[in-house]
Amino acid sequence: DMMNELWDVYNINIQLLNSYYDFLLYSMGSGKSGKQIVQVYRIPRRLWVYGVVTFLDVIKNVVSIFIEHDICSSFIGYAFNILSGLTELEMDGWMYEKLGDLSRMAIALYPSRYIDWKISSEYWYTQAMKNQYGYGKIYYHIATVQQDSLDALVNIGKSVFCRDTFVPTPQYMRMVIDNINQRSYIDLPVLDFTKVYKLLLTGEINDMFELNKLITYYTQNLGVDNNNVDFFKRVPGTISEVITSPNYSPDNDFEGKFQFWLQRSSSFALANISLMVGFGVPMNPFARLFGLLEALKERKEKKEKKEKSKSTNGDGTNGGVLPHIEATEPVQNDDIKELSIQEWFSTHGALDKVVVKLTMKMFDTYLRGPIIAAMPHVITFLYFIVAVGEATKSKPNSRLFFETIINMLLPTNSLINYLNDVLTFVRSKPEYLSILAQHQARDPEFLKGGFLKYYSDNETLIEVWKCWGTLWFDVISLKEEYNSPRESGISKGDLLDVPIGGARYDPKMNPDRFIRIVLLATYISDNFNFGIKRGSNYIFYNSVDTIMERDSFSPEENAYLKSTYMELAQQAKALGLIENPFTDNAGVKSTRMDPLSWIQGSGDKNTLHNSSIIDYTDDADNENSEDELEHSEFGDEVELDALNHDTLGDTSSLRPSPSFYTVDSGVLMSKSTTFFILDTNMWLKHCGKLYKSLRSGIFKLAVPLVVFQELRSLRCSPDATVSDSATRAVITLRQLATDGLVVPLKMDGTESHSLNDVSDFENNSMWAHKIDQTIIQSAKLMANRLQSSVVGSTPDGNSICLTIVVSEDRGMRLQARVEKVPAFQGKWFFQVVQKLSEGKCCD
Repeated sequence: DMMNELWDVYNINIQLLNSYYDFLLYSMGSGKSGKQIVQVYRIPRRLWVYGVVTFLDVIKNVVSIFIEHDICSSFIGYAFNILSGLTELEMDGWMYEKLGDLSRMAIALYPSRYIDWKISSEYWYTQAMKNQYGYGKIYYHIATVQQDSLDALVNIGKSVFCRDTFVPTPQYMRMVIDNINQRSYIDLPVLDFTKVYKLLLTGEINDMFELNKLITYYTQNLGVDNNNVDFFKRVPGTISEVITSPNYSPDNDFEGKFQFWLQRSSSFALANISLMVGFGVPMNPFARLFGLLEALKERKEKKEKKEKSKSTNGDGTNGGVLPHIEATEPVQNDDIKELSIQEWFSTHGALDKVVVKLTMKMFDTYLRGPIIAAMPHVITFLYFIVAVGEATKSKPNSRLFFETIINMLLPTNSLINYLNDVLTFVRSKPEYLSILAQHQARDPEFLKGGFLKYYSDNETLIEVWKCWGTLWFDVISLKEEYNSPRESGISKGDLLDVPIGGARYDPKMNPDRFIRIVLLATYISDNFNFGIKRGSNYIFYNSVDTIMERDSFSPEENAYLKSTYMELAQQAKALGLIENPFTDNAGVKSTRMDPLSWIQGSGDKNTLHNSSIIDYTDDADNENSEDELEHSEFGDEVELDALNHDTLGDTSSLRPSPSFYTVDSGVLMSKSTTFFILDTNMWLKHCGKLYKSLRSGIFKLAVPLVVFQELRSLRCSPDATVSDSATRAVITLRQLATDGLVVPLKMDGTESHSLNDVSDFENNSMWAHKIDQTIIQSAKLMANRLQSSVVGSTPDGNSICLTIVVSEDRGMRLQARVEKVPAFQGKWFFQVVQKLSEGKCCD
């Protein structure tokens, strides 16, 4: 009787398992048979998870009560047959994602005495990522459980920049970033990077100058250990596996550092690229180029269609949280329209220049370091550059803007050095050249771009796989949903079987990486105007074709594009990104020679000299001083020749006539017509120096009445230092006005009869709340008023600066440039005064 009762229980539980099988399979699956069930019963997503939990509880509880081994074994076997039935081939990716969801939710529900649910969740999400690409939800969820904080940042960046974005509310995003910073498994360099990353994302530092200094300090010390040994200093021998350089001792653990920076190489690049493309901000120029607006619009339409379907069926529940980006920046049809050339140039204001500095300085640091350690980083960036070039083909109006941006910001000199070292090494390896020849024989177009498709279908490098699914990589190769990893293009079954932190150095991967770098660089040289060209002397060299032909635009368009270019150039110089081009390329011409013949090189190029793997050159003379930020900010000595004067076509209008002076930053001014306008802080700090300079007649100065009124009000400041400085400044200004050495400036840009004129403030009680804006507008209106008096005195009347704002407040300077008013910092101003003093007293 007992056995009969057990078999009855067995039969009941089997029926229960069968019911759960049907429930699990049809509740979320895309099969035809389950579609009607989903439509009729509207099974919520969470119910699927509860169904799985109950399913597992049934197995656990039934097993515990069956004391008969044959019944227990039969039950377990049947249960696992049901589980295996759920994992049909076309549902593998979906099932892996759901198992990742289940493990992630188990973190809060069950103790981790026997199972580390975070590791379980990360594993299943990783399995899902082998089959599914472009789904932000998967990237976001794996980032919340990932042990490696740097890879978590990479996946968070991918979650907001893919076809199906997943953008949580700012509170959730901040919480995730905070959690990533608190991961237990984290190396000190990664910890420093995540802290900087968090500051850039959350905007905790509002002072752009301080943030700029922080980035400068961080990039200067990247790779420098406690013994002041810099890992990123290229020395002979570091390309080989055996370290023979005398600069390194066992105490410095070069091998350990080599493994670390190699493993993290691609993740640093991807995390930085995610920031540079806007981290989900659709107005970023890179985001617009790669179609983030279109992706958000498509996602919004799907969500509205889904919610409309719910309301039609009487279901008012909300299946998720609206993305923050949709709540604050609704996508309009006008936003998605094709932009004109001028509109593309106007988007540069949405590009975070400090982020660009971090990205390019870290790229430059890797380029100057050991070649092998930098390869994943370089490959990632070369793919990104290719993606930018390919995207401009579908949006031709954007080409001029992005050619300008890439040529201006990319560390071209370091990149050319690096590429030529790699090219020389490839030429020294007959087996590498043989691999290229075999590919060329199989596909004549392989070296001309066919390799992009080939490697997309047969990928061997994990750093490239990490790029899959992002909007920018979709331009090169669109990755969607597949039945198996091999079908997606992963050629190696163990490609993702890597330790925490990334793949360790494997000499067997050297051929793939060296060849890939040469192929990508050759493709960029032949197809895009990004400063990298194949030379007739069989090396890469820096050359830029004319970007803007003046005859192609109207005078108004020329003026706007030129002013925007100058603004970009000044900002790039302030960030330390402008490089002087190589001067030893005279006579070198670009070539369209067959890529394989060119890569093989001439006969005397196939062997290396000095019995060294690579004949390294001392890069110290070519390094840009990282201390430029300490000496200048926007507008510190931007030489147009350093930007390749050919890129702007005819620049004759910028050449000064004898009556005018060209000072730093290419600013054309006149001692007789140009007025400097200083903000309040400049008067507080430099009152005495300004008095002596003005008494010597070195320059002309206009004083906005709003500045004088603010100085008067500061005389009552509770801070004794401020009060004393304000009192001295007021006395000094009154004396200078009495002597006729300053021009009192009203809000409308006209000259006032006296500093004591208060007509602008009598009916304007809010004047003290917008002082910076008032100064800028006064300067702009004054320049407009003076314009008629100098037109015709120079080759181009618009090229002379009639008013220049001077301020230590970077935000104010940026605001001034938006209004097309030249604005520089105090150090620049006093350098100009020193140059114009001609021996007169100005100290």
